[in-house]
Amino acid sequence: MKRATLLILSIFAVSACAQNSHIELRSSLLRLRIMNDTIPPSITVNPFRAIEPGYPFVQRDSAISVSGCVTDLDGVYSLQLNGKTVPLDRGGKFATLVQLGLGRNIIRLHALDKKRNPRDTSLIVYRDPTADTTAPTIDIREPFKMRGIRMLRKTPTLRVAGIVSDEHPVAALFVNGHRVDSLVNGAFAYELPTDSLRGIYVKAVDSSGNVAVDSIILPPHAFSLEAEENAIPVSGRFFALLIGVQKYRTPGIEDLGNPVHDAENIETLLSTQYTFDKENITVLKNPTRDKILESFENMYEVIREDDNFLVFYAGHGFLDIDAHQGYWWPSDAQRSNPSHWISNADIRDQIKRVKARHTLLISDACFSGSVFRTTRGVELDNADIPTVEAYKKKSRTALTSGEADVPDKSVFTKYLIEILKENQYRQLRTVSLFGALHDAVMSNSPDREGVEYGIIQEADDTGGGDFVFFKRAGHSTKEPN
Repeated sequence: MKRATLLILSIFAVSACAQNSHIELRSSLLRLRIMNDTIPPSITVNPFRAIEPGYPFVQRDSAISVSGCVTDLDGVYSLQLNGKTVPLDRGGKFATLVQLGLGRNIIRLHALDKKRNPRDTSLIVYRDPTADTTAPTIDIREPFKMRGIRMLRKTPTLRVAGIVSDEHPVAALFVNGHRVDSLVNGAFAYELPTDSLRGIYVKAVDSSGNVAVDSIILPPHAFSLEAEENAIPVSGRFFALLIGVQKYRTPGIEDLGNPVHDAENIETLLSTQYTFDKENITVLKNPTRDKILESFENMYEVIREDDNFLVFYAGHGFLDIDAHQGYWWPSDAQRSNPSHWISNADIRDQIKRVKARHTLLISDACFSGSVFRTTRGVELDNADIPTVEAYKKKSRTALTSGEADVPDKSVFTKYLIEILKENQYRQLRTVSLFGALHDAVMSNSPDREGVEYGIIQEADDTGGGDFVFFKRAGHSTKEPN
């Protein structure tokens, strides 16, 4: 406590301050405080690498940075670390490098305030050059990590599942504070009650005490779409134009190895797991410019206003920087002759002509992101619109591999196929597909290959709509996302 001797010359009032425990007596004539400070300063040390309580802190390196803050109401006089003075800035903050010996190291901190009241604290750090200092990795696979997008059906519980991996044994795993005891090859699953659920928090601790944390923050209305999501009427048909160009007639354009195979894999996936009838899917293998435009014309003739239209392109692309125009290169493309190229403007015009309710362009080509040069960029305005409403509104959107040199073995298409194949939800919106694809590509692309999603401007998009993939009966195990 602070002890005070007070000389009172007039009527006074007494007040106590909980923060500094001063007792102040106020008088209209005189205010006098004679104090004997006996409270020591406080020392706060910034945490090192995350370690589970009860585990020793082990360091590989021969030195460790110790930082923190020393505070006192009447001012700090000094701070010593292992007997050596450590400089403090005006706010009492400090940072210093401490050399470590092998084995157990004690780091002692000794602080004095201006009344010479002492405060001592100590840290124990073990140095072992062979120690495990790497935290586990956590991959939450259910539910999809959609950065706050409304996606979950209201049920009593929510299944949280994923994979935790580490070079050393995983000692403990917690989901929202609940310990998960069954781990099979790193796979975990836990049913969380959905009442008042605002987020999903997974913590993994390895045998050395290293801690990893991953989380999904749920939006306020994450579970508000029960009845309306199940009642989406699917009145139209689903058409797909899948284009793969890997063989080029001009020697100056390098052949590719996978686009045709990618288009065939997507055809199989759409016709077996999703509501695309095989007779409504056209696969073009190494087509010319005329063949691509002819196929768009055929789609224009058969697609009605309540139908859905998916376009996929994999092959070479080109960006004319001066004209701010991107192009697809069909099999008859020539580097020096743009008359055989297909521009973004050509694609936009073809998409605009087709009368479908929803048209989605998926383009995996160099500089395919240029399709957004005249758009509003990444559009997530429809993310918070219920799926039943987004499906009613007309949409013209594109999902592309971004403005980058796409390698022959595309990470974009690999994870596009993988996400569509592993999706267990009856309805998958493109905005949700984008979120999952973006995270997967950015985490696994050596060149940080980007993913873009947005509205194709001047293509007759009415705003707020979204292309929805519907699983065939028997191919989904979960309600709408």
